[in-house]
Amino acid sequence: MFSEMLISKKIGSWFDPDTIRLEEHLLLGRGSKRLCFAFPGKPDLRVKVSRPDYHWQVGQKQSFAEVSYLDYLARRDGKAPEIFPESLGWVNTGYGPGLVMEKVAGLEGFPSMSLRQLLEVGVITPEAATAAMHELKAYVVGHGLVVSDWNVDNVIPSGNMDTLKPMIIDGFGMKEPGVKNTIFTRIRYLARYRSQRSWERQCRKVEKSILDPTVGKIR
Repeated sequence: MFSEMLISKKIGSWFDPDTIRLEEHLLLGRGSKRLCFAFPGKPDLRVKVSRPDYHWQVGQKQSFAEVSYLDYLARRDGKAPEIFPESLGWVNTGYGPGLVMEKVAGLEGFPSMSLRQLLEVGVITPEAATAAMHELKAYVVGHGLVVSDWNVDNVIPSGNMDTLKPMIIDGFGMKEPGVKNTIFTRIRYLARYRSQRSWERQCRKVEKSILDPTVGKIR
């Protein structure tokens, strides 16, 4: 009971007190430390859990940082940021506690697909993908937001081909909670600096992934 109280205090709000079962067919994507599943019976929601080769508190460090950052941005700007999904709380799963996030609507006429997936099936051209990534970077830096990982798996274009709106579903904020997280996410010029630097370090990899969607793909 005491350990459950500590976990509840660390996590904060629970979306649902019940334990949900995440089966393989619900798996949507894999990150280096987390897995993303469709929420059973709730098609407009997603669940981020730790990969089984990590203790859930290790795998979910970035989730803790994301929740803290989204809460801060809502207080700072008076509303949720347009390019990030909303976090809704936590649920218990077979992988440990999972973070519930809203599903980002995909490109009009298609299911919600990442930029990499759209490139793989030829729905979006490399030129349009490059423009979308540069638009996203300009928005992030211009609004004093922090993005640490610009991987094309993390970007979901929505809207239509004429009014493409890229949104980033993962890799925003710092990768772990702590003092460094607080400094870089709360001071705008440092947030802009952090995002610009992370873009400069990763833009060549992003460009390669756009030209060849198999580059940098996590299995």
